[in-house]
Amino acid sequence: MDKYRLKHTLRLCSIWGADERAEYLKKHHVFKSMGEHCSFMPRKVPLYPCLIKLGDYVNISSNVSFFTHDGVHIILGEQNRVLPENLRDYKFDESIGCIEIGNHVFVAANVSIGYNTKIGDNVVITAGSVVTNDIPSNSVVRGNPAKVVCTLTQYLSMKAVKKSYPKEMDHRMGKYVGKELEDWLWNDFYKSRKK
Repeated sequence: MDKYRLKHTLRLCSIWGADERAEYLKKHHVFKSMGEHCSFMPRKVPLYPCLIKLGDYVNISSNVSFFTHDGVHIILGEQNRVLPENLRDYKFDESIGCIEIGNHVFVAANVSIGYNTKIGDNVVITAGSVVTNDIPSNSVVRGNPAKVVCTLTQYLSMKAVKKSYPKEMDHRMGKYVGKELEDWLWNDFYKSRKK
């Protein structure tokens, strides 16, 4: 890791909240551009951050990885004698590319985003997805590779009618779940499997 990335990565580790980390990244122009009202949970600056653009209201969750390159070129060429003879001495370049994320995008935990991808506006990328192709606006994607599973409107309609938990039970988002809510959630979990 070069000094630039190391300095910013160490600083991100010492910043408490996701909103504050995003403000730090924006203030120091770490990415090519970063819009307003973003949050950034990761504590590591990806390689070639100048190849990443984030729009307004982008929420990047924990352990999201940005791959602006691949290292396949390292094993190709004269080091690899299994290649056809006409390619053995060819100098393969590192594959690098840009990542652009539109406005109002939620990227859930453990998502990987590959280079040369554009994510549209109003998008939800579910946990653990691997984004290797462009994602159209107004969509929800899931999987490896990530595929559109529904429109954002359909997703929000499902969430609006889905029973969640009693609002009066103690819950501080991202902080803790109170004992009463914990018990309620476990009971609901087992009840839903008895049907």
